[in-house]
Amino acid sequence: RWTAAAAIIAVALTTGYFAGKGPEAQVNVFECIAANGQKSTVTLPDGTKVMLNSGSSLRYASDYNVKNRGIELNGEAYFEVARNEEIPFIVSAKQMKVEVLGTKFNVRAYSSEPEIVATLVEGSVKAIADGKEMIIKPAEEVHYDRRNGEMRKLEVPNRSHLIPWRDNELFFNNNSLKEISVILERMYNVNIIFEDDSITEYTYTGLVRNSSLSNVLDLITATTPVEAQMYYNTIKFSKRQK
Repeated sequence: RWTAAAAIIAVALTTGYFAGKGPEAQVNVFECIAANGQKSTVTLPDGTKVMLNSGSSLRYASDYNVKNRGIELNGEAYFEVARNEEIPFIVSAKQMKVEVLGTKFNVRAYSSEPEIVATLVEGSVKAIADGKEMIIKPAEEVHYDRRNGEMRKLEVPNRSHLIPWRDNELFFNNNSLKEISVILERMYNVNIIFEDDSITEYTYTGLVRNSSLSNVLDLITATTPVEAQMYYNTIKFSKRQK
């Protein structure tokens, strides 16, 4: 479910939240939040539009667009960045930063996932991690592996659906049921339990349009011997008996 605007919380800090601010500076930091089961939109002071996916948040300082355009992201967001040749727009996602002047791109940086992924829709972006830099073109992605520091460039597997979550779609590319369960918990604000751990390794590939929870469960149960039962906000997956 989309909300009209992200919840925004202003917090006064006695020390600088972003790099480069002295300890004597008092900075207001604004936090925008999309809770589990929601997607939210926010417009930053420079006109940059941000769409936050479920279970995501971003932070920016009150002097944003004065000397810097830096934001910190936890989760996933799609950006349509207002162009400014003098002040680059920088997304900090823990170990990786993405720097642009004005473009459209997506960053996925959930702390529960081993990779940070930046996907480019339009323009160009520069990804920076561990002293390495990588520039990508439209329909390309940068993947940074938190576990070993590896950074690699890939083509998006489905060019016609670069950012499927924006259109309420889900694209699976050989994802295990265990991985999918984490996505579903975040997207639909549900709890998932497994009656049989052996089914967590079943994998799925495909695009789910109009990704209602029932459509996703239909895909899972139609393609693998898995049953799904829902009790209030809990889904139980079990192995289908022959």
